[in-house]
Amino acid sequence: MKKHNLKKTIVFSLLFFMLLFAGSYGVAHHYFSKFTFKRTVIEENIVAIDPNDEQSSDGKTNDKADKEINLLLLGTDKSGYRTDSMMVVHYDPHTNTTSMFSIPRDYRIDLSENVQELIRNHSPHIKLTELHAYAKMADYESPASLTAKAIEELLDISFDHLIMININAFKEVVDSVGGVEVYVPQAMNYDDPTQNLHINLQEGLQLLDGDKAEQLVRFRKGNNNSGYGDFGRMEMQQYFLSAYLKKVFTLDTAFNITEVFNSLSEFVQTDANLNDVLALMQTTKHIDFDKIYSHTLPGKDNRIDGIYYYDPPSVSELKAFYSTSLTADQYPQQDSLEYSLRILNGNGSSGLADEYQALFEKLGYAVDETGDFNGTRTIKTQIIVPELGLGQDLKSHFKLSEVIVDPNRLGSKNEIMIILGKLEI
Repeated sequence: MKKHNLKKTIVFSLLFFMLLFAGSYGVAHHYFSKFTFKRTVIEENIVAIDPNDEQSSDGKTNDKADKEINLLLLGTDKSGYRTDSMMVVHYDPHTNTTSMFSIPRDYRIDLSENVQELIRNHSPHIKLTELHAYAKMADYESPASLTAKAIEELLDISFDHLIMININAFKEVVDSVGGVEVYVPQAMNYDDPTQNLHINLQEGLQLLDGDKAEQLVRFRKGNNNSGYGDFGRMEMQQYFLSAYLKKVFTLDTAFNITEVFNSLSEFVQTDANLNDVLALMQTTKHIDFDKIYSHTLPGKDNRIDGIYYYDPPSVSELKAFYSTSLTADQYPQQDSLEYSLRILNGNGSSGLADEYQALFEKLGYAVDETGDFNGTRTIKTQIIVPELGLGQDLKSHFKLSEVIVDPNRLGSKNEIMIILGKLEI
């Protein structure tokens, strides 16, 4: 491997582990020992570890490389109390697929009497985002472990590890890679003096520094109440994370990764140390950007005593959604060229469906119909297919998209319907 490609692989793998797969597999559920990295230590380890080496940092063969990973990412506000962002990441090394599941922060969770005592809150239910805050205010030893346990029970899964990152670290990390280019789908203007939050972004493709990137991922409604709500915000977070990882992959020098680690150390809590991360680099060294999939857990609106909640489905329904999504992500891909496309404009941009018709016809696809979509508009582009395995080859043509298997929404079993999202301008 050429030297600059080796550095790319190292930089990407390290960052990917820290943000998605951090943790030593041998230390299950040992959450939150602070890590601090020294510049010299990082540089020494970067030149000492070859990502093609099948041995770990202690010289032993890594027998965990084939293990599927479940990781929980928690993003806290500036105060470090509320978990405003929560994401489950599943990585399958056998299919080289990464599945990300955003968790609605307003999910209503029921508290046992024991947990009520632990967090000194005697309400029978609270919002999931509040659990960490209550536990921290009650001086509970490991507040994030309670959040992890609640999510494990919701999905009936177990986490190998989790990472908790403060929004301040987010800004530092974005700045350390020189900003990230993304498309802002609408003008965003919002002011909340109580949070010292001021959002002022213009629509269009632009390079965002850490401050503006924070504005993008925190926006859900404007001063005039226009916006896309919590679900749109989660989709934008997924979109930004994908764009960030692609930017990281273009980095050429070890110096960049040093800056990133040093900027993270003050604001991130995890059980990983640098040797753990380097030893596990080979697990994701062949990561495929075309096989990173994003989902949002479902639910329904509810109000109890005047307080808004988003009620999750039953555990069995959530488990079915989770497992079905993983199956779809990992299913062998089929070529969509034999299917006819129906392209609908779901973002209000005149003529956009016709532009995509020209694109796909040039690529050899048959487009039978274009038009406007009259349903609820979303950030993501929806690719609706009649069976598993279809549609994945279309995803690379969109900024943010999801494949939905739903033959009932299609005119025939030979059709694929594409509903263009707000990002496709």
